[in-house]
Amino acid sequence: MDSFIYDCIKWVFRLMTKVFFREIKVRFIDPGLVIISNPRRFSPLMAQSSFKRKIVGTMARLLKAIPVTRSQDLAFKGSGQLVSDKHCRLVLNGKHTRFTQQVFPRDTLVVSKTNSFQVSQVISDTELRLTETLTDEAIDRINKSEAYKIIPHVNQSRLYEKVHERLNSGVCLVIFPEGGSHDRSEMLPLKAGFAIMALGAMAENKDLDIKIVPIGLNYFHPHRFRSRAVVSYGTPISVKPEWIKAYQLGGHFRREAIASLLEVGYEGLQSVTVNAPSYDVLMTIATARRLYKSTAEHKLTIDQVVDLNRRFLSSYKHFEKDPRLVDITKRIQSYNNTLKYFGLRDYQVAKTEIAPYSAAPVLFSRLLKLFFLAIFGFPS
Repeated sequence: MDSFIYDCIKWVFRLMTKVFFREIKVRFIDPGLVIISNPRRFSPLMAQSSFKRKIVGTMARLLKAIPVTRSQDLAFKGSGQLVSDKHCRLVLNGKHTRFTQQVFPRDTLVVSKTNSFQVSQVISDTELRLTETLTDEAIDRINKSEAYKIIPHVNQSRLYEKVHERLNSGVCLVIFPEGGSHDRSEMLPLKAGFAIMALGAMAENKDLDIKIVPIGLNYFHPHRFRSRAVVSYGTPISVKPEWIKAYQLGGHFRREAIASLLEVGYEGLQSVTVNAPSYDVLMTIATARRLYKSTAEHKLTIDQVVDLNRRFLSSYKHFEKDPRLVDITKRIQSYNNTLKYFGLRDYQVAKTEIAPYSAAPVLFSRLLKLFFLAIFGFPS
């Protein structure tokens, strides 16, 4: 019965994606994986807040998803105002605050997107100790900010128990290690959860052999109807025995083991995603790829486009300071600015030489639009 429900949900999602996306490519970096791999049923880890939605929550329960309580979903505004201590940078004071009622050790105080502090000890309603010393920038931000948020620490031990039970029973799990969706040009730092789950499960069960498969989701104009997407599967990552032993030792050995697996996982995800240091660089790479003339006569497939983007980015990062690359980058950016000035897309450049009878309607419509904009644009 569970298999039937899973297959029904899978069919619904497949139908939805077929309607929304006009092309979806599933590509394995290692061609051998295509031969030996088979579709597997899985249980996703989903935010607890998603279970509260009617449709999403129902599907999550049918898929036997594991709910994850995210600390950011529990954030709330703290009372009073934070004040930096003049004598000690590890101490944070408060004005009209209620630290003993609202804050606990390991909670995080947030004053801005780039300034957050973990609490080590709550001394009184107006004084607490931090785990790390405050920087000059943080002190300046605290003194200027009137509001702050408190993000409670969440004990995930029960979650790890559920994950270990599923892994021991041979269930495949899907985790989004960045902790949320975003539209940045590169990946967010990975959460340590997946590393703790894998190491903890293998430390408890010596017969368990977990493989971590990085999956990259690459969208082309995701907000457009009938757009395209590429799903890339990377080389499976094995958990080294020395990491498991270090994890069992605890303390800084455990932290080093988690950090090692996180680093390998990050590298694996980088191999299946397109990561640019900034949006401008990403646009430059995309334009360079479109201007690139391949020796092949046929049009590149969508997965070849993604692979070419990765190769261009890899070369860009390697030769970033090379004068020739700097010159090409400036010329491409100038080209993009020219396109933006004339309101053109890159693919339209080759089609600019059109007959007068084809250009006349476009010219007329734009003159008409300009006329009405001019009328409504002038002050009365």
